[in-house]
Amino acid sequence: MSHNYPDKDVYRVYQRGGSGFVPINAVRNAAEERAEAFARRQGRHMVVLGDKIASPPYILGNFPRAEVIFALTDKVPPSRTAEEE
Repeated sequence: MSHNYPDKDVYRVYQRGGSGFVPINAVRNAAEERAEAFARRQGRHMVVLGDKIASPPYILGNFPRAEVIFALTDKVPPSRTAEEE
């Protein structure tokens, strides 16, 4: 993953579902919400650089997992449109 952000501004957040029945989108959204909360506490904005999602099947301890890699910036990032989501 290539980006122009200094290493000191790049972070990762990890989220794991409590069981194999949690939708992966819910896990990823929870991770992104944690990243946004962290950015707000720092008085900055968050830009998602990438993510890693666990592969199914979600059984025998392989629960849904998501890791979001993000950077903090002082500029407000452009909003996502409905087409991007």
